[in-house]
Amino acid sequence: MISRCTVFIGGLGGGIAYFAGESSTSDTLNDSMSVGNDEHELYLKCLGMQRGGASNLTQEGAAEYYWSLLIERVQGR
Repeated sequence: MISRCTVFIGGLGGGIAYFAGESSTSDTLNDSMSVGNDEHELYLKCLGMQRGGASNLTQEGAAEYYWSLLIERVQGR
């Protein structure tokens, strides 16, 4: 197996968490997102622990972010 990850509900603040490996528990994570909102829209607030800073993402942006974390390990970055 080249790379594995675990995505689960229950990260920091009950969000969507990412762990760079295979795990059956939710006691460790590499990054986490939670739902945020402003007066116009809902978004996912990413803690950005892997990329050095928090950001607000669309659903597509959140999926791309977690996908990129997995693919970087496959590419050896």
